[in-house]
Amino acid sequence: MSTEYLKIILDLVILAGLGGFMYYALRLSKALNAFRASRAEFNEMMRQLNYHIAEAQNAITELKESSGNLGDDLFRQTQDAQQIADELQLITKSGDNLASRLESLVAKNRRTAQTFEAPEEFEDEYLEEPAPAKSKAKTGNVTEFTIQDREYDDEDSDDPAFDDLTSAAEKELYKALKQTKN
Repeated sequence: MSTEYLKIILDLVILAGLGGFMYYALRLSKALNAFRASRAEFNEMMRQLNYHIAEAQNAITELKESSGNLGDDLFRQTQDAQQIADELQLITKSGDNLASRLESLVAKNRRTAQTFEAPEEFEDEYLEEPAPAKSKAKTGNVTEFTIQDREYDDEDSDDPAFDDLTSAAEKELYKALKQTKN
């Protein structure tokens, strides 16, 4: 009987070992199934990541191209603006030089006119009002300095002498002289 007990004990040990083996095999099978499911999810996630990386690379390439184009346009516009600014500076300097020359000539002519002494008969002749001159829009007195500019439109003024002037240059000179007298 001892051999039979020994066989039964060995059978029980083998059954317990087989039971444990089956338990661990089932756990391993579940873990492998979970790993496979996770692996499928991981593969899907990697596929989406690769897709988004490719989109980001395309977007970066497009951004580089558009920023390069915009940078070139901005550079050209900056150069054009600089050229215009240089031209405006040149025009301003020329205008300042011309204004300075005109101011010095006006001052020189004013000094000359103040020191000029004409004979009485000559003074009487030129102190009278000059004969009216005809212009397109108005008639009136002709001033000592008359320039006709047919393209210039007359401005409204309360001063009749100002109304007789026909060009912009005459009117600007008249205003400047009138301001210096006041």
